[in-house]
Amino acid sequence: MPKTGTRQDLAVGQRKALLDTLKTRFASHTTRHKGIRWTEVQARLEARPDKLRSLAEMERTGGEPDVVGQDKTSNEYIFCDVRSVSRSSVRAGRVLRKR
Repeated sequence: MPKTGTRQDLAVGQRKALLDTLKTRFASHTTRHKGIRWTEVQARLEARPDKLRSLAEMERTGGEPDVVGQDKTSNEYIFCDVRSVSRSSVRAGRVLRKR
């Protein structure tokens, strides 16, 4: 059963901002999740504040979570950090730019 009312819950504004960010990323990269509809993903995320909190933490630390599939057994959506540059490279200042 999903936890609600815990310190893990995001404020309404944070939840809306995160869902907007995830929706935009989802719509911009449809090849990552063919056959998956955003409305279904959003409904499940809204029902699981603990999952939203995990995604918010990934965003906060510079990650870019996006849906990359759906588990055939559990039917859960699979999120992955799709950022093209690793966070450790960014923190260490080792991001190389193309010339």
